[in-house]
Amino acid sequence: MAAKHILLVDGNSIAHANNNASRLTVGDFEVQAIFGFLKSMRHLLQKTPGEKELVVLWDGKAQWRIDLYPEYKGNRAPLDEEGEEKRRAFRRQTPFIEKALAMLGVKQVRSPLLEADDLAGFYARMFTQRGMQVTMVSGDRDWISLVDENVSWFDPIRDRWVTTENFLEFTGYFTADAFVQGKALQGDNSDNVDGIAGLGEKTAQLFLAQWKDVREFFRQVDEGTYTPKKRASKTATSLHPEQILASPEGRAIFERNVKLMDLRLSRTPAPGEVIVTPGCKNPDGFIRLCERLAFMSILRERHAFLREFGIEFTPEVA
Repeated sequence: MAAKHILLVDGNSIAHANNNASRLTVGDFEVQAIFGFLKSMRHLLQKTPGEKELVVLWDGKAQWRIDLYPEYKGNRAPLDEEGEEKRRAFRRQTPFIEKALAMLGVKQVRSPLLEADDLAGFYARMFTQRGMQVTMVSGDRDWISLVDENVSWFDPIRDRWVTTENFLEFTGYFTADAFVQGKALQGDNSDNVDGIAGLGEKTAQLFLAQWKDVREFFRQVDEGTYTPKKRASKTATSLHPEQILASPEGRAIFERNVKLMDLRLSRTPAPGEVIVTPGCKNPDGFIRLCERLAFMSILRERHAFLREFGIEFTPEVA
């Protein structure tokens, strides 16, 4: 019998992506994030053959990353009034997404102390150790670091898949190790994580293609069998990226970034640290919610829609 397939969904990533789609309203209430999320989940289930289970992971605050690097995400500028209103409109929708998923029987997981990234690393490890196949469902490319022979990555918004077969073509790296190390070299501007000056996406890929592992570069530098390159120009005032990386400061930046970015290092949550909402199938409640939100396309296909979630719909008798 084929192994059960677990679909680990990055709740905030998928919700935000759908919120940025065409604006839908019921009265003055925006609903595009709710509608798009539900349609994405149905499409995901349709595309996944065999026995499967949806598990939606929601973000908390990864205090451990801030403790490791206080500047983490410290570049988030205050929003202007339009941005604040957009954020408020999104936040008004998220309880409805969670409520709809619960009534569809979908398990949801969150921790106030961990981001969805951390939960993804932990659950991917846990489920594959139990012999299951896992698909990471997210628009966040960081989750690609978890891809192996039992784990794939899928972006439902752009309809992109990454497996071990197309990993090099998609990422520019041969292995997940190299992918993580490449990110550690570059840093991450969106999270305010600095990298090695002069090592961008292409140069990091070329560096890892040559060395396979940054620590092999360190080893040869330390043994004296390799000398870091210098700037070709004699008038250059900055160090070559290899000189920066080989320095104690460069090594510290690299090692810190690996800890921040390698989701495979996600720790096992302590007892009570994770809140699991198992969901309880309530098709009548779900239909009433769709009526309230005027999701007419879902209502027209209510039987087929619910069937994708393992629900055979029989309306309540008044």
